[in-house]
Amino acid sequence: MFADKRNTKRTMSSQQHVPSVSQSLSAGKPKKHLLRKHLTLVETLVAAAVFLIIMVLLLHIFKGSHRASLAGQNLHNIYANTNVAFDVLTQDLRSAKATSGMSADSSDDILFHQPAEDELSFITVGDPPVAAANSKILEVVYRFKDHRLERAVNHDAASGDWSYSIYGSRPDDLSSIDDDHYHTISQNLMDVEFTCLKPDGSEYASLPSQTTELPGAVRIQMTLLSRRAFQKWQNSPSERQEDIVDRHARTLSKLILLPSP
Repeated sequence: MFADKRNTKRTMSSQQHVPSVSQSLSAGKPKKHLLRKHLTLVETLVAAAVFLIIMVLLLHIFKGSHRASLAGQNLHNIYANTNVAFDVLTQDLRSAKATSGMSADSSDDILFHQPAEDELSFITVGDPPVAAANSKILEVVYRFKDHRLERAVNHDAASGDWSYSIYGSRPDDLSSIDDDHYHTISQNLMDVEFTCLKPDGSEYASLPSQTTELPGAVRIQMTLLSRRAFQKWQNSPSERQEDIVDRHARTLSKLILLPSP
């Protein structure tokens, strides 16, 4: 009886240490994660293609942002360029003077004159450019030359070939005034046009010439390029310059009301 019990325990103990058939088979199989240590060629190509597409999209977005930034800078440059000119012209024209004098020969008339579509010559009131000047009554001329809008001022303390006089005819040939008198108030210009209007808003049949009557208003129109576009225009062959102007030039205008007599 005791022998049977010892044999039974020995048999059970041996059964616990002998692995089953299913355990032996599963132990002999390699696990899946051990087989996937490396990507296959197809997976590598797919990953590279996805990465390339993402890089192309990012590059496209970057280029678009860069172009938008350049366009914004160019517009800012154009507006800043014209605003300076508009401000100076507004100050001069709103203080412009023109009137008939008392003498019979009109020698003491104060005249307004437009020699050409891109030129103005008149008398105005403002701060002289030098402290030595005693009078705030100034002779002012504007001209468009070499893609620049230039302004020249004459005052009672000035010296040189441009003699100061607020009476009589305004300078007709603005090129006769020495270049030293001029300074640039706007640049990178393709065109400038001054249009004088009568007090009723209609245009003059011809340019107002040596007249004692001030126009009711002056419309200034400027066509210009940004600094970057103008440099590109300068460095391009003549057959491409027109295309650059068509694509990049902006035309801005302002209407300035003159004082009523």
